[in-house]
Amino acid sequence: MRNSRILCCLLFILSFTLGAGQEFTLIEKWTPGDEILGRECFSLVDKDNHIVGTFFKSGNRLIKPKEVMSFAPFGQGPGDLMDIRALFFYHDDIAFVENHGKIKVFKKEGGKYLFKEIAWLKTGKYFQFVTDGLFLDNKWFLSGGEYHSDPSRVKGEKKLSYIRILQADGKFIKNLIFKSFPDSYKSAQSDYLKHFLAAYKGNVFFLSENELKVHLISIKDLEAKRVVDLQIPSFYRKMPPDFYMLNDSHVDAFNVFMRDMEKWQTEYSRIHKVLVEGDYLVLQMRTCDPKLKKFALLFYHADTFKLEKTILTNDYLLGARNGRYYFFANGDPGRDEEAEDLIIHIFSFGIKNEKK
Repeated sequence: MRNSRILCCLLFILSFTLGAGQEFTLIEKWTPGDEILGRECFSLVDKDNHIVGTFFKSGNRLIKPKEVMSFAPFGQGPGDLMDIRALFFYHDDIAFVENHGKIKVFKKEGGKYLFKEIAWLKTGKYFQFVTDGLFLDNKWFLSGGEYHSDPSRVKGEKKLSYIRILQADGKFIKNLIFKSFPDSYKSAQSDYLKHFLAAYKGNVFFLSENELKVHLISIKDLEAKRVVDLQIPSFYRKMPPDFYMLNDSHVDAFNVFMRDMEKWQTEYSRIHKVLVEGDYLVLQMRTCDPKLKKFALLFYHADTFKLEKTILTNDYLLGARNGRYYFFANGDPGRDEEAEDLIIHIFSFGIKNEKK
């Protein structure tokens, strides 16, 4: 009991203090409107320090300090989206992966996002369940499970890759990070498991939501260099091996699967945000400990991968830019009841309060 109290005290201190006197300080607060959004699916902070987010059921929103704008609605028009598999930067524009062979690019003009162009990508024989992407060195990097054997077979080993690289014109270059699985035709892990990409210096970092490991991919050589096991924090609650696994009850009633999906995504320390800011690889995950705050922000040095900072917060990370971290206040809307109001908190290290 005494050790537990000591641990909680240490984590509490870490949640507010960073190194020698640097504090993670609230420097700005936005209350742009009273719209109720669903759970966050994808988000980033654009070049104008505005938030671009995709929210379940609500759709795509551009969030500014005093305004929320809807764009790219569900539909079949040029400025519409039939589906959204990933959201990331394409130069100064933003790119939505509509499916594994089609990316729609939107450009910001006059303070709003407008459809610009479509990038068509060469596809393989089977589908890739894209969950993240990068455009680097004139190449597309897309993460997500891609089958290399017939997934419809009831029996037989399943072979998947998790990174697909293509030229700017959409021509296929190669796949990386292969894994094989025994017969698991009832598994939905390839469909729902999220895989993240982040760039640092000459490497692409690849991570999966269910494990604290980083695969380093050389941007120049397009080869997987090594795998690094990240330090596991004491509160970490590992996702079980059978998460996102379909059974007969899921097949018969989709709402049962959605209920279990929420359990898997809120009751374990699932990684839900990965980014590189400055010299740090930053991850946010749930603590799943009622004695602590909802989320932990983990700062691993991007050169050594040493865990140097841990910050506890009840706010949900949406993105970061220029040392500022943008959060949805009180949690993930649609997942956390306290996060119903659209309030954005912006934090920074060692910067005096500018506006609250």
